[in-house]
Amino acid sequence: MRDFDWQIILTLYETLNITRTAELLSISQPALTRRIQLMERELGVSLVRRGARGCVFTPEGELIARKAAAIVEAIQDIRRDTAAWSRGARGVLRLGVPYSFIRHTLPALLFSFSRQYPDVAVDIVTLRSDQLIQGVKERRLDVCFARCGTGTPTLERVLFSRDQIQVAAKHPFRIEDLAGMPRVEFTKNPETASAIRRWWDQRFSTPPDIRFTVPNGDACISMIRHGLGYGLFPDPRYIQDEPELYALPLCFLDGSPLSREMWMLFDQEHPLTAVTSNFIRFVRESLLL
Repeated sequence: MRDFDWQIILTLYETLNITRTAELLSISQPALTRRIQLMERELGVSLVRRGARGCVFTPEGELIARKAAAIVEAIQDIRRDTAAWSRGARGVLRLGVPYSFIRHTLPALLFSFSRQYPDVAVDIVTLRSDQLIQGVKERRLDVCFARCGTGTPTLERVLFSRDQIQVAAKHPFRIEDLAGMPRVEFTKNPETASAIRRWWDQRFSTPPDIRFTVPNGDACISMIRHGLGYGLFPDPRYIQDEPELYALPLCFLDGSPLSREMWMLFDQEHPLTAVTSNFIRFVRESLLL
């Protein structure tokens, strides 16, 4: 049975008229009659009997006609879904982001994206930037946002933001005071950690007093609120809503800021899905606003 055959059965069942069915389906009456005969031969039953007042469905034809409505609807659904997938309006985006990004930036970004593509599901993975980049390289992720340098030649990169690293504490302080203050440390990607070490070694002759190690920036903020030390934040949005904390931006001795870039990364060496292409285009356009 062809897909169109089910539409023929459904339309004929609704009209009970060969002439009207042929008109509605834009086919000739002889072609329609031949197609009905072929369907009856294929199904092994008689579907209709023609009479003076039109067509009368046999009991077997009645049963098949009732099923035809569900089959036609299912075929139409499949075609709509296929069209939506092909234009990226429906599907799944595998997205990787650092913890700070999902906390401060991603919700607003996805809110706008979802308004344009409400049927796209987003599967979000949160890891360190180096792990996210590896996930894109291994095609476990379609796109990621990560803080990285120039060590990703196989991936396409789009600069999303450039942020100056901040140091925050509960009480007022000077940069030179940090050598005698306890630090609350949380995990950072290797490149960011290396940049902070370079900054520290340029200014101080002794290593930092890392008194506490916590899993993420939120835990670090909580420790700082209780006066347990200072923290370093690659994403200044961590502390923008903390009016009781004191923060200073970090600069090298030559005055240049200690900053880290957030990039959107994806692998163009492999064909991108329509969903991925739409998301990348959406982000590019949002950066121009």
